[in-house]
Amino acid sequence: MNLFHVMMGSFSLLLKKPRIFIPNLFASLLYAFVELIMIKAFIDIIGIMSGVNPAGIIRGSLTYLPVEELLPHFFIFVAILAFFPVIGVIDLVTYSMYPAIVVDYHQGKSISLRRALKDAISAWRIWLTLGVIFLLFAVFVLTMIGIFAILTFLLDNLLCLLIGAVLFVSLVILFMMAIFFVMPVGVIEKTGILESFRKSYQLGFRHKGEVIFLNVFIILIIIVAFVLGNIFGTEKLGAGITFMTIALFLIIRIIQSLMYTYIYVVNPYFYVGVARMKNPY
Repeated sequence: MNLFHVMMGSFSLLLKKPRIFIPNLFASLLYAFVELIMIKAFIDIIGIMSGVNPAGIIRGSLTYLPVEELLPHFFIFVAILAFFPVIGVIDLVTYSMYPAIVVDYHQGKSISLRRALKDAISAWRIWLTLGVIFLLFAVFVLTMIGIFAILTFLLDNLLCLLIGAVLFVSLVILFMMAIFFVMPVGVIEKTGILESFRKSYQLGFRHKGEVIFLNVFIILIIIVAFVLGNIFGTEKLGAGITFMTIALFLIIRIIQSLMYTYIYVVNPYFYVGVARMKNPY
C-alpha cells in the first residue's frame, strides 16, 4: 500500500461509513455553539460600552461605566473562555477514537463508536500528555516567532526573518514527525505513554519521506479549512446575529469538520496500512 492508496482509502472509508463523521462533527458543533454564545456576549458588551463617555474611562472613574449592565455579559464571556479547555479535552477524545475505528475497518469488523470511545478514554494519559506537549510547543514556537520578529524590526535586517522562518519550518516538521504515530500506537497497541512516544519517534523517522509528505498534505487541508472559515468567520457576525448568519456560520463549521475528519482518518490509516505492516509491533 503506497501513499496514494492511503489517501484514497481514507476517503473511501469516509464514504462507506459516513457515521464516523459523528465524533468530530459533535466536537465541531459544540465549538460553534460556544463561539456563538461568546460572540453574542461580546456584541452586547460592545453595544453597552458604545454609549460610555471615554473621558470617564481614561480618568479611571467607574461612575461612568454601566457596571450593572456589563457584569452579566462579562461573566458569560469569561465563563465561556473558561469552558474552552473542557471542549479541548472533548476534541482530544474524539480525535483518539479514530485509530480504533480505522483498525476495525481494516480487520473487517463492524465499526462501533461506543467501543472506539471506550478505547479513546482508556488512553487518556497519552492524549492528555500529547495535548500538553502540543500546547507547550505552540507557546515555544510563538515566542520564537516573536523574538525573531523583534530582532528583524530592531536590526532592520530581513535575514533574521529568513532564519526564523527556516527554523520555524524545521521545528514544526521534526515535531510532527516525532508525534505523528503517538495516538495510533497508543490506542491500537494499548501501550504506555513513554512507549507510545518512543515508538512514534522511531516510526516517524523510519518513514520520514511518507510522514513529511502526509504532514504537508494535512497542513494544506488545514490552511484550506482556515481560509474557508475566514470567508465567513466569527468577525462576519459582528454586524448582528440573525438566523441567516447563524445558518451560514454552522454550514462552514460543518464543512470544516468534514475536512478535519479526513485528517483524523489518514493518520491511523497510514499506520495500520503501511507502518504497522512493515514494522510489526
